[in-house]
Amino acid sequence: MAHRWRQRIIAGDVHCREQLASEAKLNPSYVGRILRLGALSPEIVEGLLDESIMTDRSIRDFTANVPLDWKEQAALWTAYSIHRGSNGMVRRAAQPRN
Repeated sequence: MAHRWRQRIIAGDVHCREQLASEAKLNPSYVGRILRLGALSPEIVEGLLDESIMTDRSIRDFTANVPLDWKEQAALWTAYSIHRGSNGMVRRAAQPRN
């Protein structure tokens, strides 16, 4: 949905999230949150859907101030990912040093 809406905006078919919200009978705030998902790299979207990879961050954390550069997104994703090992145990990826 996010990618389709984004493409409509890029094509000039839609001019604002309020227009999308009206067409879809949704709240403009919700439409804005969904549109931000369209900026996530395909790898992060797949990771969020992959049951073997968990994160201690919510989707909102990834979309609130998401960088548009997918390499920067990957660095954030790696920093906050939790991976399940073959034994089922959860381990947290190393946190970035400031």
